[in-house]
Amino acid sequence: MKRNRLREKDIKKRRTIFIVSMFAATFLLASGYAAFNTVLNINAKGNLINVPKISPSDMIAPENIKDPTSTDDGLYADPEEENRYIFKGADPDNYITIGDEEYRIMSIESDGTLKVIKNDKIDSVWDPGYSTSIAGVTEANSVTGTRYSNVSTDFCYQSSGNESDYYGCKSWGSSTTTLDSNGNNVTKMPRFAGNATTYDLPTTEAYVNTYLNTTYLNALLAKIDVNKRAYIEEHTFNIGPVENTANQTLATDMSQEGAYKWKGKVGLMTATEYVKASTNSACTSVREYSNTSGCYNNSITHNFLAKSYHQWTMSPRSYSSSDYVWTVNSSGRMPSNFSAYYSFGVRPVLYLSSDIKLKGDGSSGNKYEIA
Repeated sequence: MKRNRLREKDIKKRRTIFIVSMFAATFLLASGYAAFNTVLNINAKGNLINVPKISPSDMIAPENIKDPTSTDDGLYADPEEENRYIFKGADPDNYITIGDEEYRIMSIESDGTLKVIKNDKIDSVWDPGYSTSIAGVTEANSVTGTRYSNVSTDFCYQSSGNESDYYGCKSWGSSTTTLDSNGNNVTKMPRFAGNATTYDLPTTEAYVNTYLNTTYLNALLAKIDVNKRAYIEEHTFNIGPVENTANQTLATDMSQEGAYKWKGKVGLMTATEYVKASTNSACTSVREYSNTSGCYNNSITHNFLAKSYHQWTMSPRSYSSSDYVWTVNSSGRMPSNFSAYYSFGVRPVLYLSSDIKLKGDGSSGNKYEIA
């Protein structure tokens, strides 16, 4: 009897071990299949990239991220803004196709969105003056069409009071769309950065602002799959006026830009974003790009945002005049004395949702695409 009881205990023990072993094996098999299936799906979709999660292997070497003298093209941690990454150099692998248009990724923002810029230009003025080549804007109707004002307390006032001296207005937004640094609506803005004297903003937005957020945006969305259109997000752009004085630093430039904002879908690059895209250690501020030949000479060799044509930025020049806007000319320099009525290259800038996944490797031959 004792032997039989021992045999029964042994059989129960073996049965328990067998059941536990089978359960464990089944669990491991299921987990392994799930893991294999996940890898298979990722590979089958063309190596999708979850944009906000940047692998160190996708970035420039860590020692170069910390080295401001590095001349390598690639993705850098932004030293001025935490958890933000910027592409720098002559030709980094940051190409991306949106619709059938070629863009370049400028930055991966701290909120995970991608900020991108059209790789080539469309021609337009910032804001037409009294004499322009824009169809429909003539001497007879340009006063109304360009936000001209002969009231001295208005931001778009021309001091002479003579319409023929009006060279456009450097206000990107209007009295209903311009914000302060905290995101509150403001109806006045200084022409000088930080100046206590403010002027009444116009009731309409800059010509190029209106064009980009209507005609251009609608044409671009028509080229994009309906399920991907929502990936172009409304976002905040910095539009504060930037000075050109000897004591300016990049931190000062950024603070001035960020003092005023505008929220929308299509903007332009700012003056400081152009500076940040350079790997030339002599380019330390907007002032350097304006006044130091050792910075801006041969810009195309160290800044992918430089082009062989004049182009607008989004940043007004901090000056008594109401018409000067920062530009980048064909040599890569940033002259500070161009008025808003000139016709220069306009390169639309968009923010893409942090939810997107990309396929490709960003090179010119295998551009990123929204998957």
